Amino acid sequence: MNALTENGIILDRTIPFDQRVSRVIDGRDSAERHGLVDGVAFFLLYCWFLDHGSQRHEARRSPLAGSPVVRDLVAASLAAMGGESGWNRMLRQRETCTCGETNRLENMSICVECVMYECWECSGDHRRTTGHEVVG
Repeated sequence: MNALTENGIILDRTIPFDQRVSRVIDGRDSAERHGLVDGVAFFLLYCWFLDHGSQRHEARRSPLAGSPVVRDLVAASLAAMGGESGWNRMLRQRETCTCGETNRLENMSICVECVMYECWECSGDHRRTTGHEVVG
């Protein structure tokens, strides 16, 4: 499978996010493929990984986010997009919030369930009104 397929799994809003990540990892383990994610799927996965794998967010910590296979997926995907310089290049891109405001990606969050970008002002409202998780 190619990155497009892995991206499709990560972006599939019909499946809980932990299950999406598990499907990508299971596919990597069960076949001779090294599927990576990029673009929006990488932004979502990386923000989730940072939020859930971080010691500073102990209450939101996910065992899956801290697993070696997820760390390997994130590291390989990051390396494929050019490492830190690729990540920084991505963060300078502009995206549009659901409110219509345009910001650099570095100033945006993303809803794990809806897979929609949120500016800092809207992300709190989105969390409160939908109960969805917003990362980034």
